[in-house]
Amino acid sequence: MSAARQFAFGNARVRAMKARLLGPEDAAAIRGCGTSAARARVFQELVGIDSDDPPEVFGALFSRLIADYGKVLRSYPSGSGLFLALLRLHEIENLKLAWRAVARGYPADRWLAYWRALGPLESLKRDQWRDLASLRQIVGLVRGTPYAAIVSTTFRSHEADPAAAELAFDHWASRELLSAAQALPATERRARELAVALLRERDLDALHRGITTYGLAPDLAVGCTVLLSNELRAEALAKLVEATVESEPLGPHLLHRLVRDPHGITNWRALRHTLRCQRRETCRRAFLEHPFQLGPAVAFLLLREEEVRGLIALTEAQGQTAVDEVLDHVLAASLMGT
Repeated sequence: MSAARQFAFGNARVRAMKARLLGPEDAAAIRGCGTSAARARVFQELVGIDSDDPPEVFGALFSRLIADYGKVLRSYPSGSGLFLALLRLHEIENLKLAWRAVARGYPADRWLAYWRALGPLESLKRDQWRDLASLRQIVGLVRGTPYAAIVSTTFRSHEADPAAAELAFDHWASRELLSAAQALPATERRARELAVALLRERDLDALHRGITTYGLAPDLAVGCTVLLSNELRAEALAKLVEATVESEPLGPHLLHRLVRDPHGITNWRALRHTLRCQRRETCRRAFLEHPFQLGPAVAFLLLREEEVRGLIALTEAQGQTAVDEVLDHVLAASLMGT
């Protein structure tokens, strides 16, 4: 099959999968339920999972997501580097999970249930992590995988600092995604734009966690970013850091560098929400453009991931306020968002 024909096949397949994504009407049906039992029934009708147990729902939804990754990887003649870099944003969570657990001496039965099973696409085999007793063993376990270098470096630098190790792993995964996006040909403008949009959100999250959760000095927190530290000048970064710490207004000069329309954005939370909505609209546009490009595939995977993340959060939400929070913010970057 020629590359053009395979692109056409891949795009047709991705569009068919996109048609099965949940939309605003499904969000409205969930929001309209008056009780948790009614929400559970609607949820089961929408996703076909007959369980309200969060770990079971997580496993079922995540396995579907991984199946979609497999279909995309098999359907396109190029782009595997970018698709795998997106997938490794999930696998790095497994590495972070194991690192935290081993560093704190937790037994395997306490944390392996939260492992994200990547099936045939995994580099880290879940069962091999069951008997780990030290971080040094992790270094040996990941030899021959894409994570070997970053684990070795992190062990040398942050063996006694789990928070710094977590930020290092996140930074590595973001750098890998940026490298994969930059390696795309110039014609893949939309796929690169979507990857950069996701990276900018990850940067903001790393900055926020570094300062507010881990207590890093601002310059160290900025060093955890892969885009912002190059995109913004020192004074703009200082304003962003100030807003991160104190929830101060961000200012139009800075916002114009981050979002298309800064109107109404007055704080950190609103900025993150706007970026997620902006990414959703970019995903929608990707399906209206040239059919022989990777944009639609990347857009579908990002929309699917956000749907899965939101649906999992819905199973854990307690009360209508929490449900509305999920629908309004967690699902903002999915087609269920409004």
